[in-house]
Amino acid sequence: MRTRVLLYTLLLLTLLTACGTDVLDKEEVPIVFAPVTREVTETTRAGGNGLEHNFVVCGYKTVPQGQQYVIPRYNVTYSSGTYSYVTASQPQVYWDSNASEYRFWGYTGGNGVVSTVEGTTVTIPVSLQKELSASLPLFSELKLVTETDYYKTVGLEFLHPVSKVSVMFYSEQPLADGEEISVTDIVLAPKDNGQAGKVSKIWNAGVVTVNYPLSGVSRETVSVSQSNPASVSNYLSFNDVTLTKGAGDKIDKAVYARIPDADSNHYYSLPMGDKNPDFLLTLRLDGEDRTVTIPEHYMRWLANHGYNYIFKISGVSKNVDLYDVKIQPWHYGGSQDEEWHNWWK
Repeated sequence: MRTRVLLYTLLLLTLLTACGTDVLDKEEVPIVFAPVTREVTETTRAGGNGLEHNFVVCGYKTVPQGQQYVIPRYNVTYSSGTYSYVTASQPQVYWDSNASEYRFWGYTGGNGVVSTVEGTTVTIPVSLQKELSASLPLFSELKLVTETDYYKTVGLEFLHPVSKVSVMFYSEQPLADGEEISVTDIVLAPKDNGQAGKVSKIWNAGVVTVNYPLSGVSRETVSVSQSNPASVSNYLSFNDVTLTKGAGDKIDKAVYARIPDADSNHYYSLPMGDKNPDFLLTLRLDGEDRTVTIPEHYMRWLANHGYNYIFKISGVSKNVDLYDVKIQPWHYGGSQDEEWHNWWK
């Protein structure tokens, strides 16, 4: 499925006095902000309420004298279709033709976000949620701009600091009118196999730390640490599912297992984690116990990614197998359709 998504866009434009005889207009064009849309394709591997308009932006430039912090955590506000940051304490910034590169990044939701080391580190506390909070801060990818792209639109692509986890079921065999398959007592949990460096429970809370390099590599690094040893959960539980003709009797009709106490929602939002072991899905299929192992390489949850585990119920034997893992990189955190909305629900 192709989805139109929103980029907060940092538009930095100015006119340059060129060397030699090609002299351009010296008039400086101020920095402005504008939204730009892009399409993202959902990818497959086999085996909030509304996007916040206001954000904080940071920017460094590299000049012969060294690196300069030219946009030191400016607050950018949105009003009536216009982005603005110029205040008495936030002067306008223009391109510098002597700079060899610029590096930009940003984050939303100043409450709960701690920025240190002159803006190069952003820390975001996160917790397990059945509904994403509209106040959950976002962080952007690092945007590196070199001379060939000066005076062009610079897109800041914002990401959520959490992962989404959901499960679906379908029957391999078509179902007749009135025929049903009952899937109950659905639980997803880490397989505690004593692996060194692996967790044995699901983290309920953590702190996501984003580090933006000022030289060399052109990507940020994202890590998570457990904020409280007691903030763990033994498992994730899901509501019962009934498969019927036209609802779960083929792969393209697979049915989500909903979240308890949030029946309209089908995913958990979790602190990202790369220390997960194999997981076990346990359930009862028409009253009989079933267990499925999910290999750990499908459990490496990254920030701003959704993991949808699809399980197949086989014919007469009624075996349950992991059929597919859809890994959806919900890169930009929102979409634009006259107003901003979340597209990943």
